[in-house]
Amino acid sequence: MLGDWPAVVDVTQERASGGRSDGGIRRHCTGFDSVEVVTLGGYTVTSPAQTVVDLARGLPFADGVVAMDSALHRKRQPHPLTNIDEIYEVLSRFEGRRGFRKARAAAAFATPLSDSPEESHSRVHIHLLGFPPPVLQKQFILRSGDTAEVDFFWEDFQHIGECDGRSKYTDPAFLRGRTTQQALIDEKNRENELRRLVRQFSRWEPRELYPPRRLYDRLVRDGLPTTKRRP
Repeated sequence: MLGDWPAVVDVTQERASGGRSDGGIRRHCTGFDSVEVVTLGGYTVTSPAQTVVDLARGLPFADGVVAMDSALHRKRQPHPLTNIDEIYEVLSRFEGRRGFRKARAAAAFATPLSDSPEESHSRVHIHLLGFPPPVLQKQFILRSGDTAEVDFFWEDFQHIGECDGRSKYTDPAFLRGRTTQQALIDEKNRENELRRLVRQFSRWEPRELYPPRRLYDRLVRDGLPTTKRRP
């Protein structure tokens, strides 16, 4: 999810239960006829596909895409939480109900190729701001012989785009034994090699997604065309 974890737990109950929401629990007395559940740690919980459909029905479009992309993520170990067919199967049970169209739009836009919530959010903004759809996770062979995979690539414009948080320079999982200084030097060298292969390179941090006009200004300034006016 984007932002902080919710302060309450959403619980589905039988229609006749009549329970009220209180404390850290928000009850939905809608019954279980169309709810897909699994057992996890001894508890009955909604399946991953059900969960992301529920989220997409109730949250803004960008948040729904983030949740679906995360559940579909191809690099998740030992395997993705769900697949797009399972998401559409759950979604079909909610046709005509509140939030269905919004969740369907999120499912149509979702992909297993986004490697982080920030990438998913960036992709939503790129779409809503009228920029051409990019190729995701395009691989380049660098002069050093290494392979570099970039977040976004606009082939017609030979334009690379990357959204990078600061965790890659502080998180041990990303550093892999390197110091922050060495990680910065490695990333700079990688970017320099990539710049030699394309005409333009845009980089932004997650904080530049708020408000969206900051990303709009950066991409327009770097020469990427758009069909929409500045928000």
